[in-house]
Amino acid sequence: MRPSLLLIIGFLIQSSLSAQSLDSLANRFNRNLELYLAINPHEPAMPLEKTALTISEREDYQSEYAIPQDSIEAIELQAYYNYRLDSIILQLFQVPDLINYNLAAALNAHVIQTKDKRFLQISYPENSGGTYQSNIVHYYYKYPDTSVQSLYSGEGESLSLNPDGYNSMEYLGDREDTAFYFFQGGVRGCSYCFSSTVGILAASADGISELESIEVNSRDWSETIHIKEESDSSKTIYIKYEVDDLSGPCYCDGGANEGAEEEQRAKYCTYTYRYYNYHLYLVEQGCIYMDPLEKENSEDNGN
Repeated sequence: MRPSLLLIIGFLIQSSLSAQSLDSLANRFNRNLELYLAINPHEPAMPLEKTALTISEREDYQSEYAIPQDSIEAIELQAYYNYRLDSIILQLFQVPDLINYNLAAALNAHVIQTKDKRFLQISYPENSGGTYQSNIVHYYYKYPDTSVQSLYSGEGESLSLNPDGYNSMEYLGDREDTAFYFFQGGVRGCSYCFSSTVGILAASADGISELESIEVNSRDWSETIHIKEESDSSKTIYIKYEVDDLSGPCYCDGGANEGAEEEQRAKYCTYTYRYYNYHLYLVEQGCIYMDPLEKENSEDNGN
């Protein structure tokens, strides 16, 4: 048998073993995520025997106390599964050529894998029981000679990335030793608190971080940031939001008109940005004011 054929067979065997390992890890992750998300952290303590913990796991938990416990607080059980999930993801990060697998199909989590096969995000709801829809986020970035990973539960190397993760990440291209990405993100902070972001991520030998970012905080349920892909590979970013206590006033003509009557203040702020050649450029901004006839008609209709 020729040496080249031996190498091919060895590679195929290694790939098969890696796939089996990944499938096993993905199944474990999905099962533990299901158990984790089913827990309400505000529920009272529950009997250990009614949890999905194995006998050995229950014994390990009981060994931590001088007096054996027959129940576990919901938040402690949640933390246990959270630790499991984090551990499984760290094991996933050790799988050879992980970035080449379709993790979005394998994991019941939000997964981002960029087309250049360097950036990876795995995230899932923190399930804190509140209205802040925070996420547990794991980042993985593969450099030519190494990889960087960050775990926002407090372990691993801290990176200058959004702690709640991103909704999407688009590879833009490379310039010298830096790779650029266009991101979109957002999170609901309370019942009527919405944050939306767009920007550019840069990755180089010095690290990975947000290079430019536009953020809109508003109580408006409607879309505040709209992206239009242009035929010349640029992007037009349209921003429109209603003025409220989160967004703050509009600054048109150099001032916010804070001393003006309500009818004379801007009701909406608008901005237009252009993404071009790895940068964001503000090309237009404006204010939309209340139409007095619109208000009068609304009052006549009893609204």
